[in-house]
Amino acid sequence: MVTSGNLVSVSEQVNGRVPALLQSAGPRASETVIEFFLTQLRSENTRLAYNRNIIQFCRWMNDHGISHFHELTPINVALWIRQMEKSGAKSGSVQQRLSALRSLFNYMVSEGVILRNPAAAIKTKNDKIHRGRTPVIDSSEAGRLLRSIDTTTLVGLRDRALIGVMLYTCARVSAAVGVRLGDRFEEDHVLYLILHEKGSKEHRVPCSHMLEKYLREYIQRAPFPDDPDFPLFPAFLGKSEVMTSQPLHRWGAWAMVKRRGFAAYILDSDGRRKKVTNHTFRATGITTFLEKGGTLERAQIMANHASVTTTQLYDRRGKNVTKADVERIQFE
Repeated sequence: MVTSGNLVSVSEQVNGRVPALLQSAGPRASETVIEFFLTQLRSENTRLAYNRNIIQFCRWMNDHGISHFHELTPINVALWIRQMEKSGAKSGSVQQRLSALRSLFNYMVSEGVILRNPAAAIKTKNDKIHRGRTPVIDSSEAGRLLRSIDTTTLVGLRDRALIGVMLYTCARVSAAVGVRLGDRFEEDHVLYLILHEKGSKEHRVPCSHMLEKYLREYIQRAPFPDDPDFPLFPAFLGKSEVMTSQPLHRWGAWAMVKRRGFAAYILDSDGRRKKVTNHTFRATGITTFLEKGGTLERAQIMANHASVTTTQLYDRRGKNVTKADVERIQFE
């Protein structure tokens, strides 16, 4: 459901929740924007991202003197894109923002609200990425992080189990925090988890013996209700160990991961603390799997990637030029 804090509010329908720039497109504009968010975007994360991007676009246009939709031209959209590129925004971020506009405007065209899509012909820098930018830690550093968590507390047990799911199954954080009690099952004495991935796809993964250990120790300690829809990784009330019925949000997981990563004191070659994010564990899991002899094809299946090209972005094996490499270049 789209909440009242988002771009569109189901309860308030066509009132001022839709930015004035979009409302000015026509009498059915607000209703069409609401329909777009509710009928075309199934993922909550996508709705939130598109919400931020479209509101940012409308504010920028308003600040630059474009207050009516029919004043909007492809040149205005292009200037917005160029401004983001000049300010150092990453190529993927710019592409995502432009995609949000194109999708919304295409829907408005199909519904007869506007005659053409002013973002349709806009091009961005086509930076080809051969290596992911996600910060990665190696297997020994991941082990140190897991061991550094105080598991005498319920919060510590939860955090270790959640990080373990992301590391051992290479799960996206949204899929990991979305696991419910009913998403566990055993088959041939092996514990499985059902991960709810992008596009409402179910991805069933077996748990390694270490992940099974983390999960069992956590579940034995946690006062879970007899409800299969209860979140496996719930949020806690403040700094207490009182579980709520709400799953830990991915932003809450991000704050937890930053805190746990900082406490583990993992340093880079310059003696600075390494950055650790939710996605770090996905990249670290894939890289460790490949280092131990796994294939890219199997890694693709584990990570539930649509293309092996995406999986390759997470492969950090020997991608840095070493001193030994350059010393091979010798001239008499």
